[in-house]
Amino acid sequence: MKDPVFGNLEYEYGWNGTVEFNCFGRMEEIALTVSGEEDDPITDYQHNSFRAFMETWERIMSDTAEAIKEYYLGLRKELGYDQEYNADYPPLDHTESILKMIRRSAARGMKRTGLAYAL
Repeated sequence: MKDPVFGNLEYEYGWNGTVEFNCFGRMEEIALTVSGEEDDPITDYQHNSFRAFMETWERIMSDTAEAIKEYYLGLRKELGYDQEYNADYPPLDHTESILKMIRRSAARGMKRTGLAYAL
């Protein structure tokens, strides 16, 4: 079926399809499942929830990148690499540096993402 919000969906124990998201500067196709029965329409609540999620996606990505950077800097300090250089834990001066590290990891094929929207 073609849903006006979720796009092309097929039914198999729920409505399944894919959506594209900008994840740290790369467009990623992510699996999407919308909970429901084959005979019942997707609800306004599900549509509105997904729209609200999409409206905050950029902020979620920004907040996530900042949290990853803070975690990385804390780990680097805990391991003592803030005092001595280690090539595996280079110093970072801004969030874009951690995003480059994430993109390199993704380019090596480390990914599996999905979203599910229930009633």
